[in-house]
Amino acid sequence: MSYLKVKGIVLLSFDSKEKDRVSVVLTNNVGKIRVKFRSVKSSTSRRSGYTDDFTMTNILLYKKIDNFIATDLQIVDSFLDVKSILTNYFALSYIRELLILFLPYEQAEGNVFELVYDVLLALRFYSEPEQALLVFIFKFLIQIGIPISFIQDEYSRVYFSAERGGFNCKRGILVSEKIYKEMKEISESGFDKINKKEYFKEIMKLLNLFISYHSDSTKFIDFVENLQKINVG
Repeated sequence: MSYLKVKGIVLLSFDSKEKDRVSVVLTNNVGKIRVKFRSVKSSTSRRSGYTDDFTMTNILLYKKIDNFIATDLQIVDSFLDVKSILTNYFALSYIRELLILFLPYEQAEGNVFELVYDVLLALRFYSEPEQALLVFIFKFLIQIGIPISFIQDEYSRVYFSAERGGFNCKRGILVSEKIYKEMKEISESGFDKINKKEYFKEIMKLLNLFISYHSDSTKFIDFVENLQKINVG
C-alpha cells in the first residue's frame, strides 16, 4: 500500500456499493485515474460535494493493487458559479467528453490539467464560453499530438480535411477565407484574449469532423448530436 498526494478535477462520477462513489479524476501528476470516494452518497455526509463534476480537490490517495482510494480530502474550488450558467455547462460537457475520449488512464498529463484549470478560470472571468471552448480545443489537440495544420504559403482556395491533418490547398471541404482566418486567429489566441467570433457553429462542425476522425468513435458523434438537441431544446 502506498500513499500519494494529488490535486484533482472530477470529470464524472457513478455509484458504487451503498454509500460509495467512483469518480474519473484528472490529476496534476498521475493523469486520469479512477478514484473511490467512500461514504459520499449520503446528503448528510461532509464529503457529499467532493464528487461533483469539475470540482477541484486536494486528495490524499492510497493505491491498493490497481485501485485508488481517497482518504484525506480538501476542496480547492467547487466552481459552482461557473457550472450554474447553462452555456458554460455545454462547454464543460464537451471538454469532459474530449478528456474521457482521448486521455489514457494513469499517464501523467500535467499540461492538460493546467489547461482544464485555465478554461475553468476563463469561464469564470470572461463572458464568452463558446470562444473559451474553441481556444481549449485547439490547445488540447496540440497537447495530445494531433494539432490542426494551417497553410503556410499564399493560397487561392482553402480546404479542410481531417485525413490530411487540417487545412490544405488540394482536397477536402472548401472553407471560406473568413472562417479560415477566424480559426487561425483562435489557434493563436490565449484565454486572456477571447473575443466573440462570428462563425462558431461553422468552426465547430469542422472541429467535430476532425475529432471524430481521429478518435474513431461513434460515441462521440452520438454525444455531439445529443448535446445539440439539448442545446436547441
